[in-house]
Amino acid sequence: MKKKINFIDWLLIVLVLVVIIAGISYVLKDKGESGVVIGKKPLVFVAKSEGIRKEVAEAYNIGDKLVASERYQDGTIIKVDITPEKELVGIDGEIVARDIEGSFQVWVTIEAEVNQYGPYRDFGGQSIKVGEPYAINTKYARSNGYIVEIIEQEVTK
Repeated sequence: MKKKINFIDWLLIVLVLVVIIAGISYVLKDKGESGVVIGKKPLVFVAKSEGIRKEVAEAYNIGDKLVASERYQDGTIIKVDITPEKELVGIDGEIVARDIEGSFQVWVTIEAEVNQYGPYRDFGGQSIKVGEPYAINTKYARSNGYIVEIIEQEVTK
């Protein structure tokens, strides 16, 4: 008498094969530094916001804690630079840069403990990469900008 293999038998065979393959790949996986690193990493980065009012720009202060999701984050503003927004205009056949009245740029340097997941970093739920949009939020001010520089260094505490 010949026994037929039914659906349940095939399912058990596939399950056993998956377990064997997973076990082999676990044993043979690379245990070196190239794996995913999960944890906090000290980082200093610079975010820039353009076209903001003077009152908003001046509300950013050295020592302000960053805020995300209505909670203070493990990051502090360590430097603030405010410059007038410029526009290029033609005057008497020459291109001249002049200030835009009431419009400012703010460059905020932030010292933070960022989340590190392999090559991906985030702080307060925002990706930390040069060129990425970044909302600069404190208790006193909020503006949208982008990250212009990442400084790889240890946070001094």
